[in-house]
Amino acid sequence: MNKMESENISEFRRRISVEISPTCNLRCPECNVGERLHIKSSKRRNDLELTGKIIEYIPLDSLLLFVGLGEPTIPYSQRRILNILNERPDLKGFIQTNGTYPLMKDITELIENERLEIGLSLDQQHFAGGQKNLKIQPKYVESIATIITDKETSHTLPKDFPNLDRILISPLFVRKKIANSWRHLNETCVEYQEMAKNGITIYTEIPPLVREDNIEFFEEAEKDLTSISPDGWRKSRKHGFYVDMETCENEEDMRVLIDGTYVNDSSLGIEPWKEIDKHSLLIESLPKVFDSKTGKYIN
Repeated sequence: MNKMESENISEFRRRISVEISPTCNLRCPECNVGERLHIKSSKRRNDLELTGKIIEYIPLDSLLLFVGLGEPTIPYSQRRILNILNERPDLKGFIQTNGTYPLMKDITELIENERLEIGLSLDQQHFAGGQKNLKIQPKYVESIATIITDKETSHTLPKDFPNLDRILISPLFVRKKIANSWRHLNETCVEYQEMAKNGITIYTEIPPLVREDNIEFFEEAEKDLTSISPDGWRKSRKHGFYVDMETCENEEDMRVLIDGTYVNDSSLGIEPWKEIDKHSLLIESLPKVFDSKTGKYIN
């Protein structure tokens, strides 16, 4: 849950994941989209008209989550994001980045104008994939998704990122493998809660997969948490961090794929192309909402 979603969720008709980049500069050992990303160049997909299709067909007043597949701050992808948000002022964006590319001046202006937010993925997998030095301008990072449990590293985050106000402790250690117990995940959140300065919210999530495969994990968490909203957000009774118990169950979400198609089930994003192709639809099958030639919305 980033700040745009948590504070202004009612203004967005849709929350749409967008694969904006066909490549990534890292090869993390447990990349959950590696079967579509780390393949021969001859099999790599990239619709050169993707930007125009997003501009013309993405539903009005959507929040675009530029996550998944390639690294979205590769300069080529930053230009795509700029084109989309400049052409469609009704849209806002969120970039989940590995932090290895500096941001263009026009991108930072979108951040300053609250049209775009930057979240940083930071964990052992990224370090193993070659992320040794973060080059992203730290003052623009407002959220971090991490599974780092090393105290020396985690304790530097508030100092390294002065605008940081949320840290997501990810329970997904590797593809489809969850933290082995609620106690384990709880202890990690408590460590971050103690480390974080005032104004930094610590939260985690328990995907529906836990309910299917480890009901004991789910039941233990429920005992420690109080219900705070109909959307599934809970709060630790003792420590105050937040937990999303309904992750990935938003029926409004869809995922735009790098090949110019989309799927209504965002969880399909981690599947190989041969599986996705059974479910994907052309973006042009959506109602057209914007005319690029006239620069006007279609009633």
